[in-house]
Amino acid sequence: MPKKTNRGALIGGVYKRTSVSFLLHKDPLSFEDVSVENFIDDQLKLYDKDSLNNIIETGGACHFLLGIFTSGNVMLDFSPHLIHCLSSSRVGLKFDFYGGE
Repeated sequence: MPKKTNRGALIGGVYKRTSVSFLLHKDPLSFEDVSVENFIDDQLKLYDKDSLNNIIETGGACHFLLGIFTSGNVMLDFSPHLIHCLSSSRVGLKFDFYGGE
């Protein structure tokens, strides 16, 4: 990608590394209302496999970032099926646990 200022003016050169993210939902999701595993599985089915492969084969990486807020304990359980789907697609998981009172 060409380098640009915050206002969009080209400044020459290219970035060595570029991060791109996509918001998959607007509001926080509740564990009681949404299965994290099903949510990830449903999203993964929507992705274009050729585009994912192109990103990865050219040195990029793809992952889901789960931001989890809790004031108590959290247990996440992913089935072998989901782990296999993520692995075969070469998509990783990142977790950001945060909380407090």
